[in-house]
Amino acid sequence: MEKQNQPPGNQTVQAQQIPQDEINKMNEDKAGFVTLQKIRDLLQYLYTAFVKYPKSEKLGLVADYKQNLYEFLFLIIQARKKYYKKTTLQDADVRLEMLRMLNDLSYDLHYIDIKRYELIARQLNEIGRLLGGWIKNVNK
Repeated sequence: MEKQNQPPGNQTVQAQQIPQDEINKMNEDKAGFVTLQKIRDLLQYLYTAFVKYPKSEKLGLVADYKQNLYEFLFLIIQARKKYYKKTTLQDADVRLEMLRMLNDLSYDLHYIDIKRYELIARQLNEIGRLLGGWIKNVNK
């Protein structure tokens, strides 16, 4: 029998088994990326909502809201870059709860209507679910 020479592009490639650690890392990266995208969407929406706040609150409640948003964003970016993520993600979870409280306060003080309140609350809850899944994945 004659051995056939195959061109380099047609060689068969054996499937490699991906270790579970690598799969977990890929899932964490995906969770971090999706969470960042959701936070970015929330930031864009909130900046349009901040225009409706009274002038007297631009340096008060709005400034606190923005500070917490950026701190939350910073923690998510930091968690994506760190090897040990658990405490950073827990800190981000605390910031998320603070954002929920600021949203409630904005509604209670009638700075936003029910429609905006519900939309922001839904976005925060979705981010919370992603963050909770990420924390659960890190705790494995």
